[in-house]
Amino acid sequence: MLKWLADSWCYFTQGPVALLQKRIDADVAEELYIYGAGEMGRQLFDAMEEKHQQRLQGFFDRYAEYRDTEIEGVKVYVPKMISDLTRGTIVVASEAYKNEIVEDLQPIIGDKPIRLITL
Repeated sequence: MLKWLADSWCYFTQGPVALLQKRIDADVAEELYIYGAGEMGRQLFDAMEEKHQQRLQGFFDRYAEYRDTEIEGVKVYVPKMISDLTRGTIVVASEAYKNEIVEDLQPIIGDKPIRLITL
C-alpha cells in the first residue's frame, strides 16, 4: 500500500517519466532497453542521460518510421529482436499501449530472465 502511494505521488507530482526513472533506479540491470522510441521513450532517455546512467543498450519500437535508426547514438531495434536477448530489463515507455505491448512481449520473452517495467 505504501509503495502504491509513493508511486502515485511521484506520478502525479513529477510525471510518468519520473516514475519510470524511479522504477529503473530500483532495478539495477546489466542490460537496459526502452520499448518505445517516441516522445516518452526519448524523455526517459534524456532523464537517464542527465543522471549519467549509461546502461541503455537500445530501443525497441514496432513502427516502421523508427526502424534502422538511432537516437543520439543508440540503435532502435524491431521487437522481434527481443527474442535474441538472454537477460535484462525492458522499460515500456507508453501509457496508452502498455497493456497491448506487454501482451505482445510475453510470448517473445517466455521464461527468460527479462523484466518488464511499466507505469
